[in-house]
Amino acid sequence: MYADDAKLFNSVSDQRDVPCLQADLDTLKEWSAEWQLRFNIDKCKVMHIGRSNRICYTMQDSKGCNCTLQVTMEEMIWEYGWTLL
Repeated sequence: MYADDAKLFNSVSDQRDVPCLQADLDTLKEWSAEWQLRFNIDKCKVMHIGRSNRICYTMQDSKGCNCTLQVTMEEMIWEYGWTLL
């Protein structure tokens, strides 16, 4: 069983906000372990909104390894000025 469709939002205005969002991710991982509802790390993504946002976040997988969360396509749209039709 997986913790499907979980969403986490946090506004990161500057570098001081980065540890808060990472701590929220760590708390979610602890919650999932306690309730035995794992996250499928391969499907976990980060969506950056803004152009200057290049921060990497991690989440621990079931083996205890920290995995860098992938960035969604929306960042590529912002970076290259693409438009959605």
